[in-house]
Amino acid sequence: DLVNPSFASMHGYEVDELRSRDLKDLVAPEDHEEFNHHVSRAKDERYYVYDSIHMRKDGSRFHCRTRVSTLPTASGRNYRSATVEDITEAREAQEEYHRTQQESIAAHAKFRAFFDQGSLIGGLIDLDGNVIDVNRASWEGCGFTSDQMIGKALWEGPWWGDRSDLRAVVKQAVDTAMSGEMFRRELTYFVADGSERCVDMALLPVEDESAKVVFLAMTGVDITERTHLEEQLRRVAEDLAEANRRKDEFLATLSHELRNPLAPIRSGLQIMRDAPSPEAVLRAGSIVDRQLGQLVRLVDDLLDASRIGRGKLSMRKQWTELHEVLNNAVEVSHSLIDANGQALLVDIPDTPIKLLADHVRLVQVFGNLLNNAAKYSLRGGRIWLSAAQTNGSIEVRVRDEGDGIPAEMLDKVFDLFAQVERSDNRGQGGLGIGLALAQRLVQMHTGTIEARSEGRGNGAEFIVTFASRHGGEGHIQRGRKGRCRAS
Repeated sequence: DLVNPSFASMHGYEVDELRSRDLKDLVAPEDHEEFNHHVSRAKDERYYVYDSIHMRKDGSRFHCRTRVSTLPTASGRNYRSATVEDITEAREAQEEYHRTQQESIAAHAKFRAFFDQGSLIGGLIDLDGNVIDVNRASWEGCGFTSDQMIGKALWEGPWWGDRSDLRAVVKQAVDTAMSGEMFRRELTYFVADGSERCVDMALLPVEDESAKVVFLAMTGVDITERTHLEEQLRRVAEDLAEANRRKDEFLATLSHELRNPLAPIRSGLQIMRDAPSPEAVLRAGSIVDRQLGQLVRLVDDLLDASRIGRGKLSMRKQWTELHEVLNNAVEVSHSLIDANGQALLVDIPDTPIKLLADHVRLVQVFGNLLNNAAKYSLRGGRIWLSAAQTNGSIEVRVRDEGDGIPAEMLDKVFDLFAQVERSDNRGQGGLGIGLALAQRLVQMHTGTIEARSEGRGNGAEFIVTFASRHGGEGHIQRGRKGRCRAS
């Protein structure tokens, strides 16, 4: 019945235009049903508040909040008063707030998904150096939980194990980044099971518009596999360099070894042409024959090395007796041993021990070991050759009291072209093939060969072991001991 000017102005009317009009006429048609509901509810309440959409005279809409108060009188008739407030701006602000909030939630969800799903280690560090957030890769991939990291100083996190030196480096890294300078370094870190790994870690200062550092961003990439590959490549490069060095040494030695016999052969041939007597021709022929034998042995070793490298070396295995193999090996080496004035002490069993083996190749194995012992032993020194049968195996040992083998060379003496430097320039040369051939031939007999030495000046021992295959069990008796002599 009564409206004030503010109400009329709010709706774009004059006061007189609204007298005797129903309030429902000012409500937007789409809100009529809701308006009827509110009116019905207001009749039963002394105070009732509801929101609705009203229409101005020009047809524009705005949001209103209506407060209805019921005023009882003495006559029993109730009067109602309503105050209407334009809440359009507040409503729009609220809607904007909700919209912004939803966008923020969506943006945070996207950031969280990006933050957590990446393979990079990531985290946020506050100005006190404390971890305020970490991504999943930072803890799950390490076997930790986020609670073990968040809220703690970065340098006190579980990544650094018990390494105080690592913690000091990380503390310095935080101080560096806080000063506005990026820190990046490869660091060791640990996972929950104690395994040591490697990370390429960076700390980046994040600044506001005034260039003030507000927090630090931590990133990291696990480079454990890469460092392992780099180490393997480094070793391969070192091995290739070593192989190249050995090749150069081998070629130099080979040229020397091939040239040594040629001079006496040439001299022998000259003597045979100009010899005044048959005796001189025989002596020259003996020289030529001996030097040609040395050349043949060199070529044979080279061919065997080549065949082994190509997997073309054939074996002719048959049952053979060990003492015959060792006796033949002594015959092969006696000239070199005698030439050096060395003593060979032999201790082999009289009881027959049979092996399914290539007789010629085993003679080559033990001949090479005896030649190697002679080459690295002092003139007049002693060399031991012994054999024994133990539980299920046959063991042959060649020992000398010569130069010995440095510890770093024990695993390399069987490499092709590898040679241990002698203490001086004495003795015969070699191609570095003998021990490599011996090892491969032993392996082709399903045996093992081992080098032992207490170091420089303490001699060396080579132990060859085969599975026992013999005609009968029996006690192994001591063999003869004595100086090696020509047969």
